[in-house]
Amino acid sequence: MDGEVDAYELLGVAPDAGEKELARAYRVKALQHHPDKNRDKADAGRLFHDVKAAYDMLRDAKQRGEYDERRRAAAAKRQRQEAMSGQRKRMRAQLERDEREARSAREKAQQQRQQQTRDDAARFRDDARRDEERCDRQMRNHVRPADEAIDPGYASA
Repeated sequence: MDGEVDAYELLGVAPDAGEKELARAYRVKALQHHPDKNRDKADAGRLFHDVKAAYDMLRDAKQRGEYDERRRAAAAKRQRQEAMSGQRKRMRAQLERDEREARSAREKAQQQRQQQTRDDAARFRDDARRDEERCDRQMRNHVRPADEAIDPGYASA
């Protein structure tokens, strides 16, 4: 019998099935999968063998107890993995949320830096324009008295 196939499912019985129910289910499945009755099915012999192995194992109290314990352990492991999968999903969602928030914060900071750069450039242009106007006024005020000293009629012209 394959380790992947559940003996109870193979026989079609509940895990708490009694001896009579096991025997009845075995007879039905054995007839259903017997190689002499299923010559056209290639896997009939394997299925028949699996049904026989499952029945033999479940009839023996010691083997059945060990099998039930392995089933319980496997079910507990699946449950832990599913719970862990849920925890991983939550952790992944939190990580993605944190990454989105960090990306948003970086973009906002970049926009603020760009705006600050534009504001600084505008302030620099205004300061440069004012300095140039001041220098022009000073130059005119300085040149005019010198021109008047050379040519007194310059101011009236």
